[in-house]
Amino acid sequence: MNQFLIATHSTLAEGLANAIHFFNSDAANIHYINAYVEDNEFEKALRAKLAAMEPGNLVILTDLAGGSVNQIAAKLMREIPFVLVTGVNFPLVLEMVYQSEDITPELAAQIVERARAEMMCMNTLNAEAEEADLTEDDEL
Repeated sequence: MNQFLIATHSTLAEGLANAIHFFNSDAANIHYINAYVEDNEFEKALRAKLAAMEPGNLVILTDLAGGSVNQIAAKLMREIPFVLVTGVNFPLVLEMVYQSEDITPELAAQIVERARAEMMCMNTLNAEAEEADLTEDDEL
């Protein structure tokens, strides 16, 4: 079973975990770390959380590619096998959590692409839809 650890600066990780539990209250494979909220020893907290987690296919989700949370997680990849994905958003977490198969780096990359497609500027999308409607009206 996939095990997920969401690790972000401040409380974004907890918010994402709570949102997942809103849709699936039985999701016992979702874990989080609010980095730098209670102390500045994120690596220590990450190692402790990993040691306490149930065994399984591990996926760590972080917020910023260049941020310290991701850098420390990337460093631990040399010691512990896991899939690391950064730039976490809710569609990404939601789709990953509902995967029935083990998440591999290849599958994670596919999910990342689909999650990217969920990011859009609705103003632009609405303007394009209105323009298309006007064009259709002209053709009638």
